[in-house]
Amino acid sequence: KDSFISLIAGACAVKNHCAVCEKMGYVPGKIRPDYAPADLRKRLLFAVFTFCTEQKRRCTWNSLANPMDKHGNVMCESKADRHKGFSGTEAYIQESMERSLFCIVPRGDSAASRRFYNAITKLCIPVVVSNAFPFPFPHTVDYSKFVIQIPEHRIFQNATAIWEELTSIPEDKIKEMQEAMMVARTELTYEGNAIENLLNEFHLRMSYILSVGHDHHDKEWKTGGF
Repeated sequence: KDSFISLIAGACAVKNHCAVCEKMGYVPGKIRPDYAPADLRKRLLFAVFTFCTEQKRRCTWNSLANPMDKHGNVMCESKADRHKGFSGTEAYIQESMERSLFCIVPRGDSAASRRFYNAITKLCIPVVVSNAFPFPFPHTVDYSKFVIQIPEHRIFQNATAIWEELTSIPEDKIKEMQEAMMVARTELTYEGNAIENLLNEFHLRMSYILSVGHDHHDKEWKTGGF
């Protein structure tokens, strides 16, 4: 791993908050976010650019076809989904993750992102920036062992402190997290036990619904997702 952080993400095409994202609490007293989804990604790219440049750390960041100025600000010159014009995007992201220690997983139009699964496959510790990320199979996988979750509002307050926290994680802890990822990716990939876990999760939820009645809702069953 020769890169500290990886963040390869277009920002300008992310236009809408998902339904569950709007309902999550962000800051005390505010029900919905007071920033656009694109602003979250632009702020993340700026924060990574600033920290890695000032600290002279080797990092991998790219706003794809959305250009960045010399200060790290993403310039949205068009409302079009410009990252589709960036050739080799998927291979570039995968290679970046494989070389990096931490992979930032920001939400976009939805609360989830396939970057999360790509990061685990490449043993890149996921730094999830999504207040409503639907972690799959929560009754099977212990995400606390290898996932770092950051509340979205912290990105706008003091993102530098977040990266400094990452640098302070001891090497033996990093190794433990990577080993936990190796176990988890067996549970989360189709080559492993994902289908079996999906069926088990469905059985658990249906059993719960039948036992308490279909009109009953419990917070515990809203925290995970398929």
